[in-house]
Amino acid sequence: MNAKESKNISSILFLIGGSLFLFSLFLSLWGCSTTGTVSTGKSDASAWVDGKVSQDLNVSFSKVVQAAILALEALELNITKTDIAKDTAQIIGEYIDAKTIWIDARRISERSTHLEIRVSVQGNKEASFQILDKIQSFL
Repeated sequence: MNAKESKNISSILFLIGGSLFLFSLFLSLWGCSTTGTVSTGKSDASAWVDGKVSQDLNVSFSKVVQAAILALEALELNITKTDIAKDTAQIIGEYIDAKTIWIDARRISERSTHLEIRVSVQGNKEASFQILDKIQSFL
């Protein structure tokens, strides 16, 4: 291999390495913007999995539980049962079409809470996100 071929290979490797670096930088920045938090302490990332919406909130457990109760009341949905412990809470209610609502909250830390909402056994995505939006309006 002569010096010119060696230089060409080095240039190609440099371009590949630079491209990989820029690609990984893009992915890192994109990941931060899609999973970051807004100033209200609410997380941007919510997921619809197995018939329920779930979201980690940067809000204390007690505030999330209070907001969930206020949200159901504001939506004029009946609360049929509340079971609130130190680190977990389950609020059960009745949706407009008599389907059951389950809201589960679990303390992650002093300032963050995992929230899950399911409407009906099969899961009603639109209704679940409507309840989540209303909860967030009280946070």
